[in-house]
Amino acid sequence: MFKKITMILLLILLLVPSVSLFSYEPPKKNAVSFDPISALFNLWSVSYERGFTDLISVKGAVTYSPNFFWVSEISYLDVQAEGRYYFGAHLKDVAEELPIGQEITGKLFANAINGLYAGVFLGGVTAKANDYVSGVTTYDATFFGLGGGVNVGVKYAIWGDSFSLFAEPFLGYRLYFPVGGLGGWSYKDSDGVTINEKPDGFDDGFNRTGFNFGVNFGLSF
Repeated sequence: MFKKITMILLLILLLVPSVSLFSYEPPKKNAVSFDPISALFNLWSVSYERGFTDLISVKGAVTYSPNFFWVSEISYLDVQAEGRYYFGAHLKDVAEELPIGQEITGKLFANAINGLYAGVFLGGVTAKANDYVSGVTTYDATFFGLGGGVNVGVKYAIWGDSFSLFAEPFLGYRLYFPVGGLGGWSYKDSDGVTINEKPDGFDDGFNRTGFNFGVNFGLSF
């Protein structure tokens, strides 16, 4: 499952720039970030973003949890490839009329990879849950799904210029579809033999579809 997701996202990251930006010499615009809010739920999310023009960037993100919400028996890996459009650059003239300081408007209505943006992403997720009876694993359940979604947010430079610290509040919606198995899940007993029916009493409580939000913090350079 992990290999499938990795190969899919590598293809996405390779094809998007080559198809739409093949004739453009990219400026050196990079950002790395971390979401500390998700870490409160034992979700460890890191990302890397690369700007290709004054309006467009591509971002890759990985989210991993060894124990979802600290108390569940679910671990999972979620990877995404996102294309972003920094529309704030189109609103610079409008921003000059706003009753806020020029420094703030200059950061909100800026060229990529700063300011207001909207993004579309594709992703894949794999998860694993173990069922225990008196400390002994009775079966393993593995999930695999593919999907995508949209994000809107703002990357706001807190400090620095060419090398800066930023905060990035965002809001998004994602829609994931189970792939294969029994509703995306496959089951094996303690001997590794495939179980062809959902085990009685199994309630995964796992759903990646819905709204998500957070605040990434990171460095751009």
